Amino acid sequence: VYYSFSTNAAVAASTPLWQAGKQHEFGVKSDLFNKRISITVAHFQLTENNVSARNPLYNLGLSPIDMFYADLSSHGFEANVAGGITDNLSVIMSYTNMHLRDFVGRRQRNIPDNMATLLLNYRFSEGALKKANVFAGVIHQGNVAGENVTGFTSLGVPQQPGFYVAAYNVVNAGIGYQ
Repeated sequence: VYYSFSTNAAVAASTPLWQAGKQHEFGVKSDLFNKRISITVAHFQLTENNVSARNPLYNLGLSPIDMFYADLSSHGFEANVAGGITDNLSVIMSYTNMHLRDFVGRRQRNIPDNMATLLLNYRFSEGALKKANVFAGVIHQGNVAGENVTGFTSLGVPQQPGFYVAAYNVVNAGIGYQ
């Protein structure tokens, strides 16, 4: 069982504002099968202030404000598995589920709420295929907001992203020889 706290700070982009972030993470790490497999499960909470976003109206000459600055927060959990299932078969797997939102609850561009990866590798140690290996992997990325939105309607309601990019999966497979 572990707990980790980290913090960072820097000058925010394009202006002399202080930008700081904090992360709390707690979880469980363990080894199984004579330490051949390592497993980690963790919960995290992140905050960051004065995150800059370009004002889209500025480039159109409709606003004198170049950048918006807001606070972001994210929380979620992740799981990781890595190691050798057998002497010949190894695995690397990860899953992350997070909730990154701006100060009014909007999703940020190109940041999925969930991601997963799996890689299996089989290494031949005997016979005609000795020194050869085969592998297969899958990458999953959940849907993402297609744009960052920073504005509000005339009634003060936060504008929402105009479109989302669909979730996708990528499958890779291959062979190797050493």
